[in-house]
Amino acid sequence: MPPRKRTFDEQVDRTGNCHLWRGHKTPRGYGRFYLGLVGGRRIWIGAHRYAWQRANRPLQPGEIVRHRECDNPPCVREDHLAVGSQGDNLRDAASKGRLGGAVHGKGAAHRFAKLTDNAVREIRGLLADGASQREIADLYGVHQSQISRISNGRRWSHL
Repeated sequence: MPPRKRTFDEQVDRTGNCHLWRGHKTPRGYGRFYLGLVGGRRIWIGAHRYAWQRANRPLQPGEIVRHRECDNPPCVREDHLAVGSQGDNLRDAASKGRLGGAVHGKGAAHRFAKLTDNAVREIRGLLADGASQREIADLYGVHQSQISRISNGRRWSHL
C-alpha cells in the first residue's frame, strides 16, 4: 500500500511568528510541495508560491512570490508573502543589504570563495616562477581550472 499523501497544512508548523514548512526543501531552504503525477511526471511547486496562490489568486506570467516580511525561505505565512516581479525582489534584497558581497561579491567577498586576496597574489607569483597550474591547485586545494582562470585574468582580475 503506497504511503498517504500529506496535505499542505500537515506540513506547516504554525507555532511561531513564521509558519515554517516542514516538508521537502530545496538546498537553499525553500519548501517544495508535491502536487502529484501528471503524465507520469512528478509535479512540485514552491511551498510559499502555493500558500500565496491558495490565499489569493493564480500567479500571472512574470510574477513571483517573495518574502517581504521575514526573508525566511521556509516561511509560508501568507501575510509574510507578496507578489511582484524579479526586479521587485532584487530591489527588496538590495535595500535589506542581502546582495552586497554575499551573493555577487568579487574575490574573497564572494560567498563561495576558497582563496584570499593574499593567496591569489602568491599564486600569481608561483605562476611567474614557472610552477605548474596542477601543482598550485593541489597546494591551495582548488581545481586546476581555477588556477587557469586566475592566470588568464578571468577570475580575481580586480587584484
